[in-house]
Amino acid sequence: LCWRQMRKQSNSRVSISISRGSKSTSRKEICQHPETASDVSEQKDNMETMLAELIQLRKEHTDASNSTKITLSRVESSLKDVLERTTKLEQQITDNNQRVSDAEDQEANLSAKCKDLESRVKRNNLRIYGIPEGEEKNDMISFVIDLMRTSLKLPQDMDLCVERAHRSLNAKPKHSAPPRSIIVRFFNYRVKEKVIQMAWSRRDVTHHGRRIYFDQDYTVNMQKKRKKVREVIKQLKDKNVRAVSPFPAQLKIYLDSEHKISLFADDILTYISDPVMSVPSLMKTIEEYGKLSGYQINQSKSETIVIHGHLPTNLTD
Repeated sequence: LCWRQMRKQSNSRVSISISRGSKSTSRKEICQHPETASDVSEQKDNMETMLAELIQLRKEHTDASNSTKITLSRVESSLKDVLERTTKLEQQITDNNQRVSDAEDQEANLSAKCKDLESRVKRNNLRIYGIPEGEEKNDMISFVIDLMRTSLKLPQDMDLCVERAHRSLNAKPKHSAPPRSIIVRFFNYRVKEKVIQMAWSRRDVTHHGRRIYFDQDYTVNMQKKRKKVREVIKQLKDKNVRAVSPFPAQLKIYLDSEHKISLFADDILTYISDPVMSVPSLMKTIEEYGKLSGYQINQSKSETIVIHGHLPTNLTD
């Protein structure tokens, strides 16, 4: 009995303590509920704020992406237009280049025709060099006819057919400068050729004790070419090489009494642009030509070796 009573008492104490513990726990839970609710509310607010910000950020990103797409579309369209315009411009440039090339060809052809016409117009002309200014006085034609008859010993009955005569159209030179040349135009080309051939055959033609020269009336361009050829001829003659300059602007070199080389000045002007430097090379080429060929290139005296293009450096070239 005692044991049962003690057991009951202990059980009652345990139940009391449990009840007390449960009461304290419930009180503690009751005290903690307000703090948990506020935290949850704050976290909820934070999450809602973050969600709103994410939604706003997503919206901004979507708007920016759409704007970028629109901009890219515009850029692509602009780039396409630029490419089309560039293609058109390239085609226009190609067409313009072709037109310019055609125009240059036409200009070159017209220039060549003009030069040819100018040369043909001057075919009946010759020039006389070395006559002092003022000797013609007031009648140039009579003076020229008398000059040619006396200096060239022309027949008195020969009709010279002089159409007109005058000084070159340059400014009148000073007393110390060389006199201007006299241009004489003939009605008949054959008469002009006969006069100039007689002048060249006499070599030393004088008038009142002064040496005078007869030559063709070349164009300005041809005069420049012949001037360069004459410089080379002068250098060659100093080296005892016979060379002449036939019409219109050739360089004819005589290797010996039977063989000669003709070089056209139109083709070799770049080669002989500097006579001081080019003449030694020209001499070397002539020597190599003679050694390699043994002067047996042509057996006929009437044939001429014509070299087109640049002067060769050896026989193989």
